[in-house]
Amino acid sequence: MPDFPEDITEKKETEVPVTPESAEHKRISAEKSVLSIWLDSYNDIFSDFDSRPFSGRALSDDFTNEAKKIAIEKIRPEIHLKLLIPAKLRNEATEATIIKTLHTHFLNMSSRLKKEMNHTKKRGMLLSITGLLLMIAANFLINLPEKTFVLNALRIILEPAGWYFVWTGLDLLFSSSRNYKQELNFNNSMASSEIVFFPI
Repeated sequence: MPDFPEDITEKKETEVPVTPESAEHKRISAEKSVLSIWLDSYNDIFSDFDSRPFSGRALSDDFTNEAKKIAIEKIRPEIHLKLLIPAKLRNEATEATIIKTLHTHFLNMSSRLKKEMNHTKKRGMLLSITGLLLMIAANFLINLPEKTFVLNALRIILEPAGWYFVWTGLDLLFSSSRNYKQELNFNNSMASSEIVFFPI
């Protein structure tokens, strides 16, 4: 009785490779926002004017702006950053250093933005409260039985000044804080992102 070959279907299933662009890529895409950036070399990530090693070098504005532009278009806050680089230029030790530098940079930026945002909010609250006090003082002068030139002039100065402080304070509290929040969300996402290099 002749020997039959092994199950062809089973053999084919074992030979199908799981590449980064297939099953794993689909899984990541479903869970996170995938940012893909093409690089000619590792230097594209960093500033041309900074000659320090990759471990302490400043990031390029072009790189951060491109990452920000792509991230804004994504829905999910979790980011998977794919850096595509020519295979012949890849070096695992260098890539590990760069990934650490990227995470450190965005973490430091996030911390700085939090401080600036808190300072802006406090300034906005202080200005708003000052404006309200000035408006209360102007209203108090209006209701005084004695009307003199000095009191009228003071009321005319206090009332618009109060409105100015109130609106400036509210603008700092809401509009400026909203801008800070967008930057903060981006840096927080990048600081906790999964960063990988892929050959092209």
